[in-house]
Amino acid sequence: MADTREPFNGLLHGVYQIALLVSFIPGLPKYMQYSTFFVLVWIAHYMITKMTTGNPAVDLALGSAILTQLMNPVDNFFFTDPDSLNDVYHHQNQKGKITTAPLKERIKWAFHLFINARGIGWAHESRCTPPRVLPATTHSAFVLRQLKRAVFCMALECAAYTTNASNPYMTYTVGRLTTAPFIWRALGVAAFASAGYARINWMHCLLSAAVVGVGLSLPERWPNLFGSPLQAWSVARFWRFTWHHLLRKPLRAFATVFTSVLFKHPRQPFNPKQKIPAASHSFSETARNLIWACTAFLMSGLIHIGGEVMLTGHISYGAFTFFALQPIAIIIETLVAFLWHSITRQPQPKASYKSPASDNGNADSGTEGASVSCFVGSEVEQAGAGQLWMRYAGYVWVALWFVWSLAFMIDPMIPTSMFVDARVDLRTKEWYL
Repeated sequence: MADTREPFNGLLHGVYQIALLVSFIPGLPKYMQYSTFFVLVWIAHYMITKMTTGNPAVDLALGSAILTQLMNPVDNFFFTDPDSLNDVYHHQNQKGKITTAPLKERIKWAFHLFINARGIGWAHESRCTPPRVLPATTHSAFVLRQLKRAVFCMALECAAYTTNASNPYMTYTVGRLTTAPFIWRALGVAAFASAGYARINWMHCLLSAAVVGVGLSLPERWPNLFGSPLQAWSVARFWRFTWHHLLRKPLRAFATVFTSVLFKHPRQPFNPKQKIPAASHSFSETARNLIWACTAFLMSGLIHIGGEVMLTGHISYGAFTFFALQPIAIIIETLVAFLWHSITRQPQPKASYKSPASDNGNADSGTEGASVSCFVGSEVEQAGAGQLWMRYAGYVWVALWFVWSLAFMIDPMIPTSMFVDARVDLRTKEWYL
């Protein structure tokens, strides 16, 4: 069946970006907020459902990115009080409320927040942000480092692309990866995840190298987008320390407000400096923490549906299923930690993590809320300091979990033939010794 969607309109996407920037300006009248939000929703819906770039991989990424960006005006208009956000890097001596500042200052403030999804240099920056480069790092040294990383990530994406194109269970238009033999399923999941990680990473590296290279920014403003895989000896730690935090602010705000309403806490605008669910031994707090995590993951699943719709032309719920499954892993880890604590009678170590941002006053005050799983303060969460066997067992558990769960996200993509490319399919090559 021929694709009847119209070609992607870059001009409309540009209008979308301008409207997004407007949504970040604090102190706008309510009628302007609501009208801007309506325009954003309409444009996002139109681009995702009526347009295509002609490249399946780009459609998948772009559809998710459009809804990811749409979460920010939702947060700005309905959840987070802009006066609670503090741009420490640019406005260390800011006095008074930003909502009452002159328009020029508010636009400048909005621009700095708009281009800074992770809140680097803001008071709501995550404590789990990867370490910055050393202060003595020169611009040229930083640019060279980022270019090397970009080349490595491009090579990794090419290797993953070839692996997917050579995987029979990633290239058949009938059948599913979820029913494939373990080796093919594991290869498909590993290659798909590596390609996504690599593409996001090399784009981040090239962008940071460009803006630092021309003198528009400083090296310390560009910590790595992803943390070390060695930090991920639990699923909770993977989402907390290893994966990116580009959606952290709106997801955290939505989950915190939702759980406050559900547990009948006073309803008030979300303040990113307030404490959020922390590790607790009480049943009620554990339940609240798990509901908080489920809410954030379910919202992330809904956001990623945008990529599936733009890719396939319909809702298939593969991404939603993947994200909806993640709280189950956290519940399992929480139960294992509880049983381990009960059997061994060892005191549970308190969660502790300090990022360079905390030394500059840029980290969150109170309990860390870097991701949807920061509340797990347990032996499973903290293992490795004195018990390496638990860490290694955790690596195996995390790998097996994602081999099983990520396949559900990949399945709806296979019938689109986005992984098919005869040019790099190793099964079509003749090998001679």
